[in-house]
Amino acid sequence: KIHGIEKMKHLRLTLTITIILAALAFNSCSKGIPVIFNDLTMGFVSGDNEITTDAGLTYFLTSAPANFNAEFGSRIYASFEVEDCIDENSGKFYARLTSFQIPLTIVPTDISKGSTPEFDMDSWKDAVNVNSAWISGGYLNILATWLAHKNSGIEHKTALTYCGIQKDTVCFSLVHNSQGDGYYSSKDSGINNIVTINKMTTFPVQDYLPEGNAVIKLSWTWHKNDGQIILPQTENYSVTCSLAGAASAAPSTKATISPFTTLFP
Repeated sequence: KIHGIEKMKHLRLTLTITIILAALAFNSCSKGIPVIFNDLTMGFVSGDNEITTDAGLTYFLTSAPANFNAEFGSRIYASFEVEDCIDENSGKFYARLTSFQIPLTIVPTDISKGSTPEFDMDSWKDAVNVNSAWISGGYLNILATWLAHKNSGIEHKTALTYCGIQKDTVCFSLVHNSQGDGYYSSKDSGINNIVTINKMTTFPVQDYLPEGNAVIKLSWTWHKNDGQIILPQTENYSVTCSLAGAASAAPSTKATISPFTTLFP
């Protein structure tokens, strides 16, 4: 059990470590041939019109959407069209920023010894789904989904809790507090009442990961479904993954949890 979770559906997956290679691009640098490829990645805003990815590549922006105004140091989930290589040794490129999201960056909460006055687990029992997740740059990145009432104006809260180490497994839970705006009754199921909210979230987990190999378990609670519609009732899910030490330490590697279960019908 993890803090009262009794019924778990365990999906045992192996993290695949994908070292991002740009060999073809690098070879083109010295030849002066323009490099064109696409990249969808997580990273940081590292300067004016400059983004450094978790893979260690730096993109100097030649263009960006009109609403791009991310602050220095912000985490960013972005899509690039790479135009040319600047320096093959340091992985620097010219690129167009085609789209971006500023994810919710949230420090995990340690509840390994139970709830605290600042974080009462009884307030964090609403449903939230994990659509995709990966570890890069010492962060656990999760595309999270929850349900809300249309035009309610209520701000939902999502958090990642560190539940401790159990049988050599590092345990985390994605939790949610809908502030009373969740999907609790079939009376709310009309299409005009309930909307789906998708948010990219990123959690710095490096301090909780061991230096060597590790087994990581991520748990969450989501709505049941009958194969056609989502029901107000919920159940608990988890995924257990093996993580090589290099993936948590080196920014040049990316550990991908794939495919995560998507529980929409």
